[in-house]
Amino acid sequence: MRAVRTLLVGLGNPILGDDGIGIRLTQDLAAEHGRTAGLEILADCPAAGLDLVERLAGYERVLLIDALDAPDLPPGTLLHLDAGGLGPAATTSHVHGMDFAAALEVARQAGLPLPAASEIHVLGIAARETHDFSQTLSSAMEQAYPSLRVTVSSQVEALARLC
Repeated sequence: MRAVRTLLVGLGNPILGDDGIGIRLTQDLAAEHGRTAGLEILADCPAAGLDLVERLAGYERVLLIDALDAPDLPPGTLLHLDAGGLGPAATTSHVHGMDFAAALEVARQAGLPLPAASEIHVLGIAARETHDFSQTLSSAMEQAYPSLRVTVSSQVEALARLC
C-alpha cells in the first residue's frame, strides 16, 4: 500500500512568545516523525495566505500547526479543525495577503492541485501571549507543552498512517 503524501507545517512567529508554538512543536516532532513514509515536514514556515497555499500544492493531506488567538480557552488547549470549517477570519492570515480560506478558494479556482478540504487539518493551539516580543513561550504554555506534544504527536502519527 502506497503512503499518502502528507505535509506537516509549523506556522507562527518564534519571536512573538506563544505565537511560536506551532514552530516549536513541529521542530520537536521532526526528530520523532522525520522518517515516517510519505510524511514531509516544513518545521518553520513564515508564509501565510496565498504563499502558504502554494506550498501545499501536490500533497494529498496537510497538517498545519499554529497558535490560535483564543482568550476564553486555557493556553495550550488543542482545537482540531479542517479547512472546510475555517471561516474568513480563521488562522494563518496577515496584512499583506488574504486569509487562508480565501486563499484556498482562489488557488482551487486557478487549478492548483490541493488536497481536499477534509484533508487539510489545522491543529490550533489556544494562545494568549502572541503580541509581545519574546523568544520564549509563556509559563502557562510551557506548563501545557509536555502533554500537548504527546497529543499532537499521536495525531501526526494517526494522520500519517491513514491511507
